[in-house]
Amino acid sequence: AEAMVLQGAHNFLSANRAPLMIEYRLDNAKKYLGSNMDELLNILEAYSYDIYSFVSGKIAAFDREKSYENIVALKRGSQAHSLILSTAALPARVAAK
Repeated sequence: AEAMVLQGAHNFLSANRAPLMIEYRLDNAKKYLGSNMDELLNILEAYSYDIYSFVSGKIAAFDREKSYENIVALKRGSQAHSLILSTAALPARVAAK
């Protein structure tokens, strides 16, 4: 469902620089929708977002094969992206592949 929302949000995603928090329940997507959520990740990547997991209030590396309650998508070059990378021990780019 998140991918369908993002597909209709071209203007928002093009202009937006704020972080996005999105539910990433890979287990439920596979079970109920027959989806691996690649479409969601590909849309975010196309709009220059890097993706990180958000677990227990902390941003960490993202593994597309794991389920998370939430992920955070940060637009490359945004103030939020720069701040997170300067304060967290993360690689410069943890993006959808």
